[in-house]
Amino acid sequence: RQQQQQQQQQQKDEEINHSKNNANDDDDNNSNNTADNNKTTVTMRGMIIPKGVTLIVGGGYHGKSTMLQALSYGVYDKLPGDGRERCVTHADAVSIRAEDGRYVNRCNVSAFISNLPGMRKKNKNDTHQTTTGGGGPPDTTRFSTKDASGSTSQAANVIEALESNASALLVDEDVSAA
Repeated sequence: RQQQQQQQQQQKDEEINHSKNNANDDDDNNSNNTADNNKTTVTMRGMIIPKGVTLIVGGGYHGKSTMLQALSYGVYDKLPGDGRERCVTHADAVSIRAEDGRYVNRCNVSAFISNLPGMRKKNKNDTHQTTTGGGGPPDTTRFSTKDASGSTSQAANVIEALESNASALLVDEDVSAA
C-alpha cells in the first residue's frame, strides 16, 4: 500500500513538473512579449473559495465541519503524502468558535453585545470591568472577564481576529454561540 501511495505521489509530481515545463516552453516561444514573461499560470483542480462571504450549507453528516476543519489545517506546512498537500488556506485565516470560560481583556465587543447584565459574579474569578464603578453593567467597549460566556467569547474572538488583520474567518455553526 505504501508503495502504491509513493507511486501515486510520484505521478502527481511528474504531472506538475510536466505542466511547469510546458509553461516554460510557452514562455520561451513568447519571449518578445515581456509582460507575459512575468506571468505564471497555475492550473488548480477542485473547489476554490473566492474572496468575500461564502456559506457552506447542507444537511447533517454531509461534511461541512470536516471541510472547514481541512481549511483550518490548510494554514500549516504540509508534508508530501500527508493528505493535506492539496488543501491550501491563507496563512492568516482564523478559526472562530465559542469558548466558554476563556479570558478576555479589554476587548471592544460592543458591535455584537451592547447590554450585559449587571455585576453578578458567577465565581470568584469573574472580574467584569465597568464604567459605573461597582454594580453597574459591564462596559462592552472595554470588556474584560476571566470566565467569558459562549457569546462574549465568540464576539471577542471575532474582534481579535479582525484586529490582527485576518484575511478569512472560518466559523462553524456547530461550535458557535447561539
